[in-house]
Amino acid sequence: MKKSISLNFIKIITALFLLIAVNEKSSAQLTYSETITYLENIAKNTENLTKKYDEKFTYRITKTKFGTYKTDPKKVLFEYTREFSDNTTDVIQFIFNPKYIESFTKDTETSTNGYNFATVRLSGNFVLKVVKQSDVKDYTQNTFSFPYISGDNLVFERLKAAFLSLKSKSLAQDTLDPFAN
Repeated sequence: MKKSISLNFIKIITALFLLIAVNEKSSAQLTYSETITYLENIAKNTENLTKKYDEKFTYRITKTKFGTYKTDPKKVLFEYTREFSDNTTDVIQFIFNPKYIESFTKDTETSTNGYNFATVRLSGNFVLKVVKQSDVKDYTQNTFSFPYISGDNLVFERLKAAFLSLKSKSLAQDTLDPFAN
């Protein structure tokens, strides 16, 4: 009888340790680069999204990129090509520092083909580049839309958590660098 009780006790303790280990693993935080990769995968999943541009035109998103900006690793580049219904194209580039992310909200506009958009608002301006053939135009603004596949509210909440995590990791990196401006 004692042997049976101690064996059951060991099984229970082992199960508890496994449960704790699984819980710790599932709540582990991603690194900055893992978060970038996570957001890049979400952006890539929206390729071929069709969106209405104005009364006459629609465009399709292709060649999506989301990653660290090459000339300034503290900044992020979100880029995609828009292929318009009139057979013209342009490339949109959002270049921003994630530490300036102020809010992340759902757009009120909902796409009819399984995609939604979220608005990323920054506390400062960032550069928006529009490249059409060889013509490059730079604009400054403080919001941009990020497409994602529609689903339940959990999809949006995960995306929001990823952007806010990117912000906190970016702020933490600045705190670690005593010479950061």
